[in-house]
Amino acid sequence: MADKKITALTVMNGSEVSGTDILHVVDDPSGTPVNKRLAISSLFENIPTHLAVNDVVTVSANGSIANGGVIAVDADSVSADLALSLPDSSDTGEIKFIVAVTEPAGSYNVVITPSNFTGGSTITLSTIGESAMLMWLGSSNGGWSLISHHGAVIA
Repeated sequence: MADKKITALTVMNGSEVSGTDILHVVDDPSGTPVNKRLAISSLFENIPTHLAVNDVVTVSANGSIANGGVIAVDADSVSADLALSLPDSSDTGEIKFIVAVTEPAGSYNVVITPSNFTGGSTITLSTIGESAMLMWLGSSNGGWSLISHHGAVIA
C-alpha cells in the first residue's frame, strides 16, 4: 500500500467513519514538512479555525425546506405569509438553521411547520434576523427539537 496514490484509495462513506480512524497530515508544509497521522476524534476536538457551513439554501416561495443545513429565508417580495414545511429527516442529529435574511413584505410572516415538532406546531419569523435552530432526534425521540431561537415565535 505504500506505493498507492491517495487519489487511488477507496472512498469511505459517512457510516464507516469513526473517531479512531486516522487522517494523513503534512505538518508545517511551508517550513519543514513532516508526515503525521491524526485521529478524526482529535481533529474535531481541536479545530484551529472557524467553522463555516457551505450548505446554504435560499428560499423565497412556499414549499419544503428539507434540503440544506442553513435555510436563508428571503421574504421581501411575498404577497401573503410564506409557508414553509420541514419534513422528518432521515439523519438523526441533523441540525437545521433557519434565518430571515430579508424583511418580510408588508405585515406578512414566515411560518415554518415542522412535521414532527417537540414543543409546538409552528415557528414564525416576522422580521430580518429572526432565526431558529433545530435538531432532528428521530421520530421515536420527539422529532425536531428546538435548540435555540432569536425573536421567533413558537406556537
